[in-house]
Amino acid sequence: MKKQIFSAALSTFFGLGILAAAPQAQDQSNTEQHKESAHRREADPQAQVNRLAKRLNLSDEQKNQILPILTDRQQQMKSIHEDTSLSQQDRSAKMRTL
Repeated sequence: MKKQIFSAALSTFFGLGILAAAPQAQDQSNTEQHKESAHRREADPQAQVNRLAKRLNLSDEQKNQILPILTDRQQQMKSIHEDTSLSQQDRSAKMRTL
């Protein structure tokens, strides 16, 4: 009888441990997905214009002026990112400068 009670208690203990760990793992994957989607969202010049327009209450003329600037910046960032002749440190420095 004591073995059965001990087995039941041990099973319950491990079961609770598994249940407690499951949401944490799910939260980490959601955080990583959010970071990735935020990175992709920032890379889109049109989405950046929309966010800036909303935040700064930009006129249509201002939106039209900033879109080519952001598009050019995106292309420059992409070329720096793809430049294999640069070290990671140099690449990061150039991107920060840009």
